[in-house]
Amino acid sequence: MVSLIALGPLVTFSLLMMPHSFSLLMLVIFGGLVALGSVGRFNQASVLGLLAYVMALLLASWPWFSTNPIGSMLRLTPLLLIPLIVVGFQVKLLNASASQGISPLFSIGSLLLIFQPWPGPLIGAAWAVAGGVTAAFEAFSMPVLPTLTFMVTYLVGIVMQGSTPWGPVGLRPLGFYEVFIRNISTYTNPLTLSLTITAAAVYVASPALARLVRGWASPVPAVLLASLASLIPMVPMDPALTQGVQGALILAASSLPISYAGSWYVNSVDVLPMLYGSIADIPDRDTLIKYYREDWEALIGLDSAKRELIIASESFRGSGVRPIHGVLLYGPAGTGKTALGLGYTAWLGLYRGFRVIVVKAGKLMRGGPWEAAWRLEKVFQLARALQPSVIYIDEVDSIGRAREEAGAGGYRLVSVMLQNIDGVASRYDKVLVVATTNNVNALDEALIRPGRLGDLKIYVAKPPPEMVKAIIVGVAQQRGVLIPPWLLEKASGLIETGAEAEALVNCLAIKQLAGVKDPTQLDACLAGITRGIEAYNTSQDMG
Repeated sequence: MVSLIALGPLVTFSLLMMPHSFSLLMLVIFGGLVALGSVGRFNQASVLGLLAYVMALLLASWPWFSTNPIGSMLRLTPLLLIPLIVVGFQVKLLNASASQGISPLFSIGSLLLIFQPWPGPLIGAAWAVAGGVTAAFEAFSMPVLPTLTFMVTYLVGIVMQGSTPWGPVGLRPLGFYEVFIRNISTYTNPLTLSLTITAAAVYVASPALARLVRGWASPVPAVLLASLASLIPMVPMDPALTQGVQGALILAASSLPISYAGSWYVNSVDVLPMLYGSIADIPDRDTLIKYYREDWEALIGLDSAKRELIIASESFRGSGVRPIHGVLLYGPAGTGKTALGLGYTAWLGLYRGFRVIVVKAGKLMRGGPWEAAWRLEKVFQLARALQPSVIYIDEVDSIGRAREEAGAGGYRLVSVMLQNIDGVASRYDKVLVVATTNNVNALDEALIRPGRLGDLKIYVAKPPPEMVKAIIVGVAQQRGVLIPPWLLEKASGLIETGAEAEALVNCLAIKQLAGVKDPTQLDACLAGITRGIEAYNTSQDMG
């Protein structure tokens, strides 16, 4: 939907500015661009959108090319080169960070509006401000680029044709004398230049205000400042400010809803995986609900650890309190550390407004430790841009081993973790790292000190027999499985971890579905879990 809004000016340009024989072609291209945006291919849509912008200007100028090709090229060259360079740079920034962004689409839409009848250029300015505000909420974009593209292209266009600000830029051919002597001399007086430079500076910088104030109200100061900036170049043209006030109202009224739409879209939990899924796994809301129900609500026997984690989250809500940087869950295998950590991050995402980023060590290490270090750096940059955020790392010992044991690439990987968990930009960044490990002794000592993962360390021990019994009963009730009392008593004395308890209940559930009631068969579930391959071999020998 937002890509449809961002590229909407292509439709109006095709209908108002182009011969009817070409309009259908541009509408088909518009449909293809929207389709790319709907599946999250925003960078590809931006590249094709740039090509569509070039094609639209060339086709709209086609009637003049046959009579004055040199004048047409003189008119079009800066109007084509400036967007290609600046918007191309926007897309390059996004591709270099392995992310997607929608702000370049707003840039392209704003450029198409500068050629349309009044108030087309003012609405184009609104599109540019919306692109800047949207870019402020994108992790790897520069907020000034959409407004810079619009302002420079528009100012060059009106100076070349000698028109007043906020009028449309024409596409008729221009002569050398008209462009470089008469019109330039008109605009080079000190008053006009100073007003134009001041307006451009305020206008271009205004979307960056969205980075200073987080929350849904943040587009407001950017839009209002840009609206005020639109008054400045109109002052010498209209002393009564009639046109200026009207223009500022149009700009503000157009910018606010579009800015909200863009900033809301790139902050949506369901859109984040499309934008940054190439960097790390970012669960959407449905996945977070699944993690919460399966790994937090259904987790039995770890109520004390849950309370500690919930209390720790309060550090992100109070003023004057340094948010904790790390949580380390450690202990023997099978005790529920992974479920506890994943469930906690889901709880933070659903009930504390955190953006959840899941780092899987196997996926991170593809390509070797040097590429893994680059990816991990991007993960932390993303987390800081989306804060409050939580990064979940399972089996952190696979990437955070002691530097004495790591090679050059491994040393770099650990260094990236140390620097970023400690808070490179600010120790008050609201970025939390939740990590789990079975082998805490393998971790670099600096990684588990206070201020890093040592802010909160929770040992997840094997449960005592009475707790094992409670876990088996609880899991069985959740899944509707009937356990014979004799088997329950026997299992509570042999099973050592929650993972084994869950495996027993699952095995019994399968037997129950198959209608098996033979005690020997039910006991085989317990034997297979507690004795493993030995139990299997014994049953084979007896057979």
